[in-house]
Amino acid sequence: MTKWQGKPALVLEETIFYPLGGGQLPDTGTIDGVPVIDVQEEEEIIYHVFEREPSFEKGQKVRCQIDWERRFDFMQQHTGEHILSGVIENKLGYKNVGFEINEEFMRVDYDGMFSKEQLDAFEDEANQCVLENRSVVAFIPGEDIISTLDYRSKKPLENDVRIVDVQGVDVCACCGTHVDSTAQVGIIKIIDDMHHRGGTRLTVLCGKRALEDYRALNDQSRELSIGLSAPSRQLTEAFTHQQELRQEDIRRIVELEREILRLRLETLVQADAWIHFEESLQGRDLAKLSATLAHDKELFLLLSGNDEAGYSYILTAKTVDTREIAKAMNAALDGKGGGKPEVVRGGVKATREEIERWVQEHGDLFH
Repeated sequence: MTKWQGKPALVLEETIFYPLGGGQLPDTGTIDGVPVIDVQEEEEIIYHVFEREPSFEKGQKVRCQIDWERRFDFMQQHTGEHILSGVIENKLGYKNVGFEINEEFMRVDYDGMFSKEQLDAFEDEANQCVLENRSVVAFIPGEDIISTLDYRSKKPLENDVRIVDVQGVDVCACCGTHVDSTAQVGIIKIIDDMHHRGGTRLTVLCGKRALEDYRALNDQSRELSIGLSAPSRQLTEAFTHQQELRQEDIRRIVELEREILRLRLETLVQADAWIHFEESLQGRDLAKLSATLAHDKELFLLLSGNDEAGYSYILTAKTVDTREIAKAMNAALDGKGGGKPEVVRGGVKATREEIERWVQEHGDLFH
């Protein structure tokens, strides 16, 4: 037993566990029933990491069991990436310059840009390769052979080089796990593309992941079809129509709000009151209403809000300094705000009853 970054770790003479590397997450599983939470490699030594210290002895034989469902999933993704990258390099010469498989998706970076039509064509060709059930072979060639091979590699390699050959599509230096034939990949689906560092980053799903993604999208499509009363292949048109109806509703609401505001103005201008409460007047309408009243009223205090959240206010006056009134009101009613002699804006944390009582008790400030 040894340690890896403070956790107990085991080094075996041989192992079936794949360590973290090459853009691929490590295997998990058990060793003699003890869960392996991580597998790391350093200086050609593979460390099997545990959460707690197991009771293994030096020289002891152990039974290793990997999480096969996880391993096969990564195999499908990794071989799918080789197929797609091989197709892209063969067609455009673009290189795979970045690669990551995690437990949710696979991301592949290329040093070039694509049109949608190109990506669709590459996806079709990659899946045709899957259907043709081509062989996938991993091997370590001798020095006399490696020098003659034309293979993909992100960097110069020395010593033993492991080659993964996808028949007629791709030859690449790779330490990762792969299926035995392209048919085992199942399906290759590009689900997203974005510009990244002068090139393109593709998000790709293969095999069971692609099936699960399609199932989830199909379930959503069916629900939307019911909600929009439209066939699944006409959802875009149905959504666009709903958006147009919504915009029309918004336009009508705005027109009604303007009419309501106009009627409020007429009522307030004709009334003798110099203080008025609203429940849900927004900032712009509050200011507009107050500005109009300022032309017709010597002094007016307009408030909008509720007892729970407090009230926003605008105070306008022609003959008194509104700042002095606001200063006193803010101090008494837990408020804040400010402005010019003729108009101040602010807010108070008080109930309507408390505001009206304070105004009544300090009426001399307003005249």
